[in-house]
Amino acid sequence: MTKTPINVYVTGGSSTQSFTPDKAPLAGWGQAFGPYFDESVTVLNHAITDRSSKSFIEEGRLAAIDQVIGEGDYLFVHFGHNDMRKADCHTEPFTTYRTYLNEYVETARRHNAVPVLLTPVRKREFGPEGRLLETRLGEYAQAVRQLGDERSVDVIDLYASSAELFERLGSELTQRLFLWLVPGENSNYPGGKRDNLHFNEFGASQIAGLIAKEIRDRGLSLADRLRGGVVAKS
Repeated sequence: MTKTPINVYVTGGSSTQSFTPDKAPLAGWGQAFGPYFDESVTVLNHAITDRSSKSFIEEGRLAAIDQVIGEGDYLFVHFGHNDMRKADCHTEPFTTYRTYLNEYVETARRHNAVPVLLTPVRKREFGPEGRLLETRLGEYAQAVRQLGDERSVDVIDLYASSAELFERLGSELTQRLFLWLVPGENSNYPGGKRDNLHFNEFGASQIAGLIAKEIRDRGLSLADRLRGGVVAKS
């Protein structure tokens, strides 16, 4: 039986964004998300660097999705890092952040589309005992969970699953997921790079795999659109 085609719209910042080849191997999980689904799903990645849940809306980017999203489509919402740190687009986790996230939920539901909230992905910030450092980002993750419960919205807990992956790999091996390059290794970054927030292509695929795995394991409504054997590898 032929499945009805659907679109998955993705919103977020640089950890989610699709990057051009001149930035490779820099990659966001949104650009690696499509291959986890069968041919009935089209992933449309609207994520862009340095945007928060607030600034994405203020710049009219959610309004643009509002014009094209349709019944049965999905809206994935992944913000937090820029909400926490950037002064010009800052939100507070349990007040303004929740308010802006709720606008994404309302936009999807107005069109009988399905909103999906994601808690923020973790950074590569290890403490002395091999555990990730707890920062205020955890409050944003908790705010997402609370809003999901209150509005009956599916939540992908990327904050938890990425922490489990990073801590299992450990500090050294986790470098392989991020934009870590030695000088001369890549012509796009001749001086090298040590970036503990942004992923390389392999890391982006791993994060996308965590999301796909949670969709499958929790039996979310997109699970029947996943390709067989979907797991996050390490």
